[in-house]
Amino acid sequence: MRDEFSRAHDVFELALQEKPRSAPLVAGLAEALEGLGHSEEAKASWQRARELDPWTAEYPASLAELEYRERHLTVAVSLWEEAIRIDPEFAGAFYNLAVARIERGEERAALEALERFRELEPEDPKALFLYARTLILLGRNTGPATRTLHAERGRREMERFLALEGQDVEAYTYLGLSYADSATDARDAERIRLLEAADENLKKAVYLAPSTPELHHNLGVVCAARAASTQTLAEQLWENLERRPETVTLVDCLTRDDEERRRAQSVLLAAEAEDRALIEMLIDTTQSVVRLREDTLRYYRRALEADSLFLPSLENLALQYASIPNQEIRTLEIIDRALERESVPSRRERLKALRIRIEGGDALSNRTSSD
Repeated sequence: MRDEFSRAHDVFELALQEKPRSAPLVAGLAEALEGLGHSEEAKASWQRARELDPWTAEYPASLAELEYRERHLTVAVSLWEEAIRIDPEFAGAFYNLAVARIERGEERAALEALERFRELEPEDPKALFLYARTLILLGRNTGPATRTLHAERGRREMERFLALEGQDVEAYTYLGLSYADSATDARDAERIRLLEAADENLKKAVYLAPSTPELHHNLGVVCAARAASTQTLAEQLWENLERRPETVTLVDCLTRDDEERRRAQSVLLAAEAEDRALIEMLIDTTQSVVRLREDTLRYYRRALEADSLFLPSLENLALQYASIPNQEIRTLEIIDRALERESVPSRRERLKALRIRIEGGDALSNRTSSD
């Protein structure tokens, strides 16, 4: 391939000796220089082509792509905007402009560019994905007044993308994280519903990319949030039952040995229908809390199986264990093993700080790291 670019370079240079003001020849030289890795010379040639022919949108757009690859986002954005002014139907420029604006944190402006791109290329699936992702990002970064609206629109568009394209790790991940974000603004049953939707989509992402530690970690975070919400529901049910003293003894029995549990079951059959429903719901909810806490630990462990020094999961796993009675020693062992392998000073400091927290008893049962 390099030989081809080298031959093209020689041909264009020779042609330019006869037609030095030919913009297409200068643009061809720029492409050859790019292929040879001569970035600065390629930029100069693209700039020369722009000067010779200021009415061709491909020239500033091509220079923008080169600037973008070198992470000069401000320059790239300006050049793509120039290309769009020259050719308002230049779909590729709208798409690239949107990508660059997203990376600059300018989601609203990116959304405008994406909407125009979708008008020009309505069947392009990559545009639909980027449009959905941008709406989801807006849902994460805007204020309460518009956050829910953007998040719900983004999820609908991402579902459309999945219906068209089939399974996709990134799509499932963004869906899961969006549902989890929306759950922070919700309460009670709605919060649990959103967390369950987050769990479902993140599990699909994990199925497609089982060796990605971030995905297992995200599932652990969601499971921890589900456990906390379900625990809150269990406490509300218990408060309900405490106001009904005839059922408290029965519920207390359900937590004791097998003989008392059997006796409790016989009493349960004779209880009033409302009492029975409350007690059964409390039992199911309490069992769910236990299961979700076990799932939380399992997902953090799986993240560490994929990357033994994945700090967010290491921290959360240590804090989860520290909240369990008589597990402090196991927690410290986890941290000490990580310290033996970790060489990056900043990460070692985080681990040491975590060890001090655990030794000082600063871990709470419902507390996890959010990184």
